[in-house]
Amino acid sequence: MMPIIEILISIFSCENGFHTVDVSLKCWSGIHIFYCILFTVSLFGYFVIFLLMSFFYNESRPYHTDAFARLDANFETYMTLYKILIVIVGHFLYQPNLHWLIITIHICGSINFCKMYLKYIPYYN
Repeated sequence: MMPIIEILISIFSCENGFHTVDVSLKCWSGIHIFYCILFTVSLFGYFVIFLLMSFFYNESRPYHTDAFARLDANFETYMTLYKILIVIVGHFLYQPNLHWLIITIHICGSINFCKMYLKYIPYYN
């Protein structure tokens, strides 16, 4: 999951007016703007497809013969949102003076997910 998000976010990496991966591509002009719009729409589409897939495997009955059915898909949805947030924040805040912010987000997220795990424990048959 994360390599797809990393690829979709990497188009925004610019240094000294040029893209960090393709140094012949001038940032925020012509085709780069098109790529940024395309990759933003693709990231949003990826997120929507993930949400639909997680909700389709939700099961309302307590006992079911399908091994992939879960009583509640909330925890997995929140976890994926958290992973997307961490990748995006980590991509844009890579300067050494902002590492404290990434660490703080990880600590707060870990505490929150420990509490949420007890509330939304995934159920597999």
